[in-house]
Amino acid sequence: MKPSTYLVLLSCAITIFLVSCNSVTTSSSFNIYNEKVTVINHNSFCPSFILYLSDHLLLINNNRDTIFELIDLKTKSTKKFGLRGIGPNEFLYISDAYNDYSEKIITIVDDHSKNLYTLTYDEILNYDLSNARKHILPTKITSFTEIRRTSKGWIYGDLTGDAMVKILNHDKNIINIDYNPKLPYPLDRGTKAYAYYSAIAYNSKLEKTVVALRYFPYAFIINDNGTLHKTINTRKKYDLPDFKNNILVPSKSSMLYCWEVHTTDKHIYIVNPGITQGEFEQDELKGSTILVFDWDGNKISEIKTDFAFVNLAFDLKNGKIYGNSDKDIYRCISWISLKTE
Repeated sequence: MKPSTYLVLLSCAITIFLVSCNSVTTSSSFNIYNEKVTVINHNSFCPSFILYLSDHLLLINNNRDTIFELIDLKTKSTKKFGLRGIGPNEFLYISDAYNDYSEKIITIVDDHSKNLYTLTYDEILNYDLSNARKHILPTKITSFTEIRRTSKGWIYGDLTGDAMVKILNHDKNIINIDYNPKLPYPLDRGTKAYAYYSAIAYNSKLEKTVVALRYFPYAFIINDNGTLHKTINTRKKYDLPDFKNNILVPSKSSMLYCWEVHTTDKHIYIVNPGITQGEFEQDELKGSTILVFDWDGNKISEIKTDFAFVNLAFDLKNGKIYGNSDKDIYRCISWISLKTE
């Protein structure tokens, strides 16, 4: 074998080896995307909630006499509808709203009337609230309760301190969750739920619920029968919340590890982890962080923005994430590119 040929083969072998090593290294790593937001210029109000449906943004605001506003992203036109009140097709205070992308259904929770309503995309696009399905649930609804419809019935955050979440089947019987999260300290009954669940997201296609904790960096993927599918650890190193006599006493320095959760068929998005209670309350956030995981709990990527969002809405077709702020009237609705892998 000529030396030149030998050197060529040796070089190829080394290159293949290095490439294979690099693939092993990067398989456990993740991409970080730094995104600058693009502001949407419009004359709409700064919403309490923002939802995406069929090239439209549905804005919900509790500080207006007209609660809903629909923005057509193609024509840039807007339509306001839905009056505040206690009459037919009227709402008092929307405390929760979520979008089931698979079923194309919007669900809103009226904290004051203690009712939950479901509307199809078509009904909203036609500004028709007359056929909104009203559901009266056998549980106390507060402004902090998140409720999701599942294939078995309902799952909601339990604020009584008995458990992190509860699942009700269609007969309104409780389905027991067959595990208990292992946390560094025991929590007092009265503060357990407050410490536990922060956000709930249900994926109707996969029939799985993601429950993320507020003061601990964990999110749990739960099957519809109450069994645990996977545990996600959003941070390997984290600060413990303040305890006094084994009772959680949140302070300004207490870390929040989840504010909002969204899911797609492939990914789980955990929003604004790693901020303090004080930063959140005083609106001192300079940007938002979105952690992206797959359904096996592996971290895929991290998206960082230069503007702090309050709520997010996902446009999967066009690859965009819309966000809103209820503080900055000049940048109250913006968007960034949806990047995952």
